[in-house]
Amino acid sequence: MSCLRALLSIALIGLLACAEGAPLEGSGDTTGFETGDEDPTTPPGDGDGDDPTGGDGDGDAPTGGDGDGDDPTGGDGDGDGDGDGDGDGDTTATAGDGDGDPDPDPDPDPDPDPDPDPDPDPDPDPDPPMPVAITVAHNNTDRIEAGLSDSCDEASMEDVHLDNSYYRVFALQDWKIPAPLTTSEVYVGIELADAPSGSQPLEIYLYTLSGPLQVSNLTPVANTTVTVSNNAVEARVPITATFQPADTVVVEVRTPPSAADNRLLIGTNSDGQTGPSYIRAADCQVTEITDWVNIPPDPDQDVTVISYVLKLTGEYTPPAP
Repeated sequence: MSCLRALLSIALIGLLACAEGAPLEGSGDTTGFETGDEDPTTPPGDGDGDDPTGGDGDGDAPTGGDGDGDDPTGGDGDGDGDGDGDGDGDTTATAGDGDGDPDPDPDPDPDPDPDPDPDPDPDPDPDPPMPVAITVAHNNTDRIEAGLSDSCDEASMEDVHLDNSYYRVFALQDWKIPAPLTTSEVYVGIELADAPSGSQPLEIYLYTLSGPLQVSNLTPVANTTVTVSNNAVEARVPITATFQPADTVVVEVRTPPSAADNRLLIGTNSDGQTGPSYIRAADCQVTEITDWVNIPPDPDQDVTVISYVLKLTGEYTPPAP
């Protein structure tokens, strides 16, 4: 009997020794039980220990429990347990449904684009105005009417001209020219050109007029001489001069006398005109510039009003706006 008691005592002592290695619930040792509060390496438990796998207790668990601990996975519980609870712990991995701090919202949208640029300033350096070409004329058409023109000529030799000057007057204001006009060409229609040498001279003069139309009121500005070949029907005479917008320009076409029996008649027509055609021929007692309508008519002519085909071309540059 004593032996049996001895064996039971030994067995009880062994059991007690084994029991001393496993803590009871609430003892603070979490190695293997859910009730521990300290050892984070044991599996989940219901105790209050700091369980790294999360429980239902109050321990600080990295996987979130039912407690209020700082749980990276968040749960709804109040403890810092180590179990996989629904705690309210703060999480940095997955937002919970509790009171933890979720990931902050992404950065707000950047400021909207600034207001568009205001209307650009006007071009500080606008393109300069371009030159404007213009032709001033009083003849309505350029048609040359055969047998209409006349001149002061040798009485004994038909159409062998003496000293004849033909004029047109152009008041630039009538063409509303707003800036100085620089001439480039005088155009002369020709009805007859015949010379024994095959050509003859033709003189062009440009003047400004101050006062009534008479030679003494003409101020010379430019002149040139060109050669007209036999059978020519026109002469385009380059000549350069500058006139102001208020100027009255007078163009003279002169056929100088010669001993070569030259014949040259300026081109004319009966198509009407917007200004008079003038002539001066001292050899025929027309010593002053005279409107053609005041010349005694030639008995061979059917009309008394003739229009010289005589034009002046140039260009001006309008003022900048």
